[in-house]
Amino acid sequence: MNITDIESLTLRFEYDEGFRYAAGRCTARVTNLVRVRTDTGAVGLGAAYSHPSLVHLVIQDQLAPMLLDRDPTRVKELWDFMYRLTRWYGRKGAALSALGFAGALSLCRLLDKAGK
Repeated sequence: MNITDIESLTLRFEYDEGFRYAAGRCTARVTNLVRVRTDTGAVGLGAAYSHPSLVHLVIQDQLAPMLLDRDPTRVKELWDFMYRLTRWYGRKGAALSALGFAGALSLCRLLDKAGK
């Protein structure tokens, strides 16, 4: 099994009237879904709740091109690889969300589908 495509999808839900909270007014919720496809047809989904444009940038522009044609069932190896790729800016925040929640979670779901 090899990765053939990685896609970051930004989801946005607009509240009709929003609501107030301690930091102000919330008018919408945003998140990212990451979809990993393989040559066997298996699909893994993960989610990252952070700044959607930053998550999308990390996933699409840096990680996705480097993960194509790799075995998604090698989750620890790919996690270490992704962590090293983003080490200059990714020790916390949106980059770590992209790696941990979106990247690793979608790979783990593929691992589960592969029965490993």
